[in-house]
Amino acid sequence: MSLATCYTALGGNYEGVLGRLRSERLVQKFVLKFLNDGSYELLCQSLENKNREEAFRAAHTLKGVS
Repeated sequence: MSLATCYTALGGNYEGVLGRLRSERLVQKFVLKFLNDGSYELLCQSLENKNREEAFRAAHTLKGVS
């Protein structure tokens, strides 16, 4: 599956992200980094444990990665 097809399947705007990052190689690099980032799991765990400070930090990191 191509990156463009993946973005379309997920409802994303591939042309928009390609316009910002300027190359398919960079898009792929950040997509793969996102998949390996543990911020989402940490956010869920922190919310479950009612640890607001850690949840805020995880959400902030997740936003940056996204």
